[in-house]
Amino acid sequence: MSYNLLADSLVKENPQLYRMCNPRVLQWENRSLILLKELEKQESHTIDIYCFQELDQFDYDTLFKEKFAQWGYTGVYKKRNGDKYDGCAMFYRNQSVNLVSIATVDYHQNAFIDRDNIGIVGLFDIKQGTQVKRVCVATTHILFNPKRGMIKIAQLRMLLEKAKELIDNQKNDIPFKGVDVSTIPESHMSGQFKGKIPIGHWRSNITGFHEAFNQGNHLTVVTEEIAKKEVCDYIFYGHLKKVPDSQASPKLELVACLELPCKSLEDERGLPTDNFGSDHLSLVSKFRFT
Repeated sequence: MSYNLLADSLVKENPQLYRMCNPRVLQWENRSLILLKELEKQESHTIDIYCFQELDQFDYDTLFKEKFAQWGYTGVYKKRNGDKYDGCAMFYRNQSVNLVSIATVDYHQNAFIDRDNIGIVGLFDIKQGTQVKRVCVATTHILFNPKRGMIKIAQLRMLLEKAKELIDNQKNDIPFKGVDVSTIPESHMSGQFKGKIPIGHWRSNITGFHEAFNQGNHLTVVTEEIAKKEVCDYIFYGHLKKVPDSQASPKLELVACLELPCKSLEDERGLPTDNFGSDHLSLVSKFRFT
């Protein structure tokens, strides 16, 4: 699962974006209950890995970490840099997943990128029947500003370089899954992941990724002053390198995606609502190793 939770600190920092929402719904004590109720229903806690964006550190420490521990999960968190309160989190299911290694990415360490966004990259061993397969999973919330495309691409590059660094230490190729790149489908960012941008834009040995939600039914609603509805959340999967024995390496096959409630949102002026605790929708996809 990938889910942008809409941090309470960001609602308070940008109230103009949610003027069409019910003030009662915007209160975190109400939204957090809606979010946890939704998460508690999802697959009865059989999801192997949760990836969250826009989660305040205080709420991770005092609410989500404890709740997910009760559900049988271990969490990893990274706060954004500077004076921001929110960050990204991963929770992995203790019964089926073992953490191999974890790394965080501070995009502002690049002199070209003067932003406080961050990322988390991890290697995990996941049980599939009697076998154990290794996968690299990353979550990030990069800069959303559509006018800063080059910064977004630079952040993406840093994230993938960190993932490839972890993968290169392995004997075999490792499937990679990345989530939430905060961009619209027609952008260069989306093209970078899908391998549609000429190599001159970014010299890399990325072999091209697949998009889990690519059937036109994955509209993510973003609440703004004009209540725009845009696709800006993704789950991409693929490989970051080729090795001689890649045919013997495990590959990810997309099995299914949880249908999104787009029709029920057609008449909504924006999110959050009484039934949806964020201004984004959760993306849930099921994979198997082949």
